[in-house]
Amino acid sequence: MQNFKVITREFLSRQAIVQVTDEFELSQQLRALFSSDKIRRELGSRARATFEANLGAAQRTARVIVQSFENDSGKR
Repeated sequence: MQNFKVITREFLSRQAIVQVTDEFELSQQLRALFSSDKIRRELGSRARATFEANLGAAQRTARVIVQSFENDSGKR
């Protein structure tokens, strides 16, 4: 998750992923996920919605950067 801090924060803020700090938390979270269809479905649904909301984000960002360069070059 360290290499993807922005998207990790997005998924965490939407409760679309579970983040653990140690083996004990991992074990607890896995047990909760394995024992509850509802929890798995809700987590999966939020993860999919977050993923879909971010589709094309890189392309939109590139477009803004290119437009910024084009605007700057027109001012000179």
